[in-house]
Amino acid sequence: MKSPIFLHIGQGKTGTSAIQAALARNHDALKARGLLYPEHGSFAQARAGQVTSGNLDPENWFEGQVMPQVRAAPGHRAYLFSNEHLLYRMDEFFERVDRHRDDYRFEIILFVRNPIETLASTYQQAVKRGGYAGSVRAFAEHEVVTPLAASVVERLERAGIAFTLFNYSVTLGDTVTRFFKHLGMGGLVAVQSPAEIVNRSLSRAELEFVRYVNQIFGAHHGTLVADALVNELPDIAADMIEIDQSTRDYVRARN
Repeated sequence: MKSPIFLHIGQGKTGTSAIQAALARNHDALKARGLLYPEHGSFAQARAGQVTSGNLDPENWFEGQVMPQVRAAPGHRAYLFSNEHLLYRMDEFFERVDRHRDDYRFEIILFVRNPIETLASTYQQAVKRGGYAGSVRAFAEHEVVTPLAASVVERLERAGIAFTLFNYSVTLGDTVTRFFKHLGMGGLVAVQSPAEIVNRSLSRAELEFVRYVNQIFGAHHGTLVADALVNELPDIAADMIEIDQSTRDYVRARN
């Protein structure tokens, strides 16, 4: 029987940080039940509920990280890897997965979201951690995550590779529970600590301040400020980004 390799590829701002925090905290319990979520240098941050990117680095992630780690740890019932940036780097997977399909069964786990919500959340993330300093409308003209997710699903269907889709606009606060249950680890849900906010969005004032920092001092300083706000003040209420009707119509037409 082929061992399954689950690849959680995003998309961003769909509860990935909360999922990754829960996975890191439950690493030993998952392993004891036969599911290996390989260790990563960011686990200490994840266990503390801070911003992380899972247990893979984006560069050379499939042949350079996933497959070597799986081969180095035989005997597990299943394997799991997570990084929300993999959605943008699936070419490597499609180019090389066939050489491993005789030995392993691959399943892609992808969370998607309402396009308007996606615009608001990815704009937030671009300002927080990408150095972006422009307007929502200007950002919308270059935002491609929803069409990209649809394209990846089409490629998975053509390749005959299993995938599971979750709609974060529906799952919301139940995201971690549904993720664990899908992996057959629902028994761990009962022992989870109470839900907490991980990688929260910024308030309107915080967002404008980080935009200003990005514009004047550059992306590196903006990211430092945003991470400090999110990690040190996790309970500050976020504000919804105002998106005018013209931009909403533009996004709907594009998606």
